[in-house]
Amino acid sequence: MSFFTDTPRALAVSPDRNTVYVAGFKTGNQTTAVIEPRVCPGFKPNTPCINSDLSVSPGGNPGPAKNFEGQQAPEVALIVKFNNGHWTLGR
Repeated sequence: MSFFTDTPRALAVSPDRNTVYVAGFKTGNQTTAVIEPRVCPGFKPNTPCINSDLSVSPGGNPGPAKNFEGQQAPEVALIVKFNNGHWTLGR
């Protein structure tokens, strides 16, 4: 088995135990995670918000905001990528 990182930091196994997920440290792919409290509430990725410490967060999750049953999706962290001098959604 090989990993696309030289420094694995966390491992997780899928519920069916057929897949191992690896979180790499300093992989060089120019991505990072934004913790959930720093993501704007709601599902408006292009609408910035001001946090309690007066810092500005760039927007909310891209969605979908609800599942096929109409249940509200949870607020979660985001993976962002550094593109052309600024952070964007990791696409």
